[in-house]
This record gives sequence, C-alpha cells and structure tokens, in this order.
Amino acid sequence: MADAALSPGVNLEAFSQAIAAIQALRSSVTRVFDCLKDGMRNKETLEGREKGFMAAFQESLHSVSRDLG
Repeated sequence: MADAALSPGVNLEAFSQAIAAIQALRSSVTRVFDCLKDGMRNKETLEGREKGFMAAFQESLHSVSRDLG
C-alpha cells in the first residue's frame, strides 16, 4: 500500500506546493474576516479610523487576490 502512495505518477512537489498555497489563501481570507470583525476600533478620530480600516481591508483583499493567483 505504501508503494501506491509514492507511485511515479504522483508529483509530491506539486502536492506540497498546492498545500502551501491553500494554507496561504486560508490565512489571507482569515485576515480579511478579522479586519471586518475588528472594524474601526482603537483609532483617535473617525477619519483616522476610516482611513486605517480601508487601508487594512484593501491590503487584506490584495493578499487574497495574490494567493488565489
């Protein structure tokens, strides 16, 4: 049975890269939802909160887009 797991038709490097890509995507999606959950907390002014929130949200979405690619 162990021979079947390591058969020549299986590209273990590609499998490893796919797992790493999925982990990166999950991480970036988690950051998007954390950003949405946290909202605009811990900032001095409303304008500062809005700008900080939008910057963090855009960065998180960019990470998801990059990881999907």
